[in-house]
Amino acid sequence: MRSFLVIADTGTTEVEADLSPTSVRVAAGALDDVLGWHLDQHGLCRGDLCVPVPANAKPDSDGRVDLLAIAAALGRPAAVDADAGVVALGVPRDERRRALRDLELPDY
Repeated sequence: MRSFLVIADTGTTEVEADLSPTSVRVAAGALDDVLGWHLDQHGLCRGDLCVPVPANAKPDSDGRVDLLAIAAALGRPAAVDADAGVVALGVPRDERRRALRDLELPDY
């Protein structure tokens, strides 16, 4: 396990993570700080909105979840630079589509 910096639209958060070629496993409790979502009995939730959690995104016996699977369930692209210790999470697919449709530029 090592420290990773997660960059998302919610800000940057440092988390302890286990990295494999296909996953970045973090404590389930870190999801709220990283993405603003949390896991409960209804799935992945933010406020009154809940999204079903796919099997590959459910917590393991150590209470860790795959951040990349969670990002995919939320329609967010993800990129990992293991050497630099950085995980970048893009904005949700619906926001990207809306910006393209409405020809909106992000704030600078």
